[in-house]
Amino acid sequence: MTKNPIDDLKSRTIMYENQIEHLEKLGLPTTRDELFEYFKQVYKPKNIAVILHDKDLNENGEYAKPHFHVSMSFENPMSLVAQANKINDVHQNFTAFNRQGRYNFENLFSDLCHRTKKSQSKFQYPPHDVRASFDYPEWLEQTKSSVSISRTVEINNLLEDFGQEVITLKDLRNRLTNLEFAKNERLIKSLRNSISEKRFELFKEEMITENKTIQAFYFFGDTGTGKTRDSKEKFADDCFVTGSNRDLFSNYDGQKTIIIDELRPETITYDELLKILDPFNFENVVGSRYFDKKLVAENIIITTPYAPYEFYNKVQGSDIIHIIKTEKGVVETVSSDNPDKPEQFYRRINIFKFEKEAIISIYFNDEVKSFEPLLNQQVKNKWSTEQTFTTKKELLDSSNKLFGGD
Repeated sequence: MTKNPIDDLKSRTIMYENQIEHLEKLGLPTTRDELFEYFKQVYKPKNIAVILHDKDLNENGEYAKPHFHVSMSFENPMSLVAQANKINDVHQNFTAFNRQGRYNFENLFSDLCHRTKKSQSKFQYPPHDVRASFDYPEWLEQTKSSVSISRTVEINNLLEDFGQEVITLKDLRNRLTNLEFAKNERLIKSLRNSISEKRFELFKEEMITENKTIQAFYFFGDTGTGKTRDSKEKFADDCFVTGSNRDLFSNYDGQKTIIIDELRPETITYDELLKILDPFNFENVVGSRYFDKKLVAENIIITTPYAPYEFYNKVQGSDIIHIIKTEKGVVETVSSDNPDKPEQFYRRINIFKFEKEAIISIYFNDEVKSFEPLLNQQVKNKWSTEQTFTTKKELLDSSNKLFGGD
């Protein structure tokens, strides 16, 4: 099994962050004082402080969902994964403050009230909002002048974390300004290539060593039957959904599951599709606008309105008519033909038909060359949604909004 770099990440200074609604789902306390006592008992940190952030703004200038920050320091380095396991949470909610030199402790606890250099533009929470195991307001007053880590050092630390796969590209984008990202774009691109190559080699080694194969699933059905919703829910932790049909994999970043969403026959060539779906092809490299992407996905999911045989007939170009003149001068019309038979496509995919009420497994019987729905194996479709037309009232409301007077 390929080892995740996060498994080895340890720190003496750790921050936990989570929204109230997610704490409720985990069965954790949802008030500041209760959360303070709970974490103090579970983790036994040397120092601990807790605050509720309910005045933060998101990127759209709207209030972010209320969430808690818990800062903890320890005598010895602690594993982020191990700490997450103690409360049945994911390690992504734990951040190591171990790359700010001697200022790691100060930044960890000062950031609770947004008193660090990078957080000066954010809402400044009053110190008395913090519940701590020490006199937090007095400590903050004494250490204000010491929190002076330069933004340049911080950016370099973020780039190093990205290069070591401690944070994702999305995390990096969120923690850099647009200008900072643009200035470091060449280095980021180089790091992405390096990370991609490393993942690719580890992926091939793992698939071969552990005798794994790439699993391909074909979900077809009408719009609103929940094909994409089901896929996203099943593989939410590590999933990539294709974007524009002009560049399917432009934002792919090494996810283990790829959802080729709403695929149309004209979007991809048949030979390229066969290569992607080949269960033993561990060297898939697909074209993309900026640079080719190396796929390290163990699961490929296609969602489409086309049944497999419809997709094959259209993608192979059988509707295109070629005009051929014979030796006798007689004009004939001949349909184009693909040397790859449809069975090559069918044998690569696990087929499921999505209907409003049920999801049906479809078996391809190679002996009689036909598809057989396994009706006794169908399951209830809980992902479908009712598609309705716009009501008269909704249409009139839109008209007034768009064209009405002041």
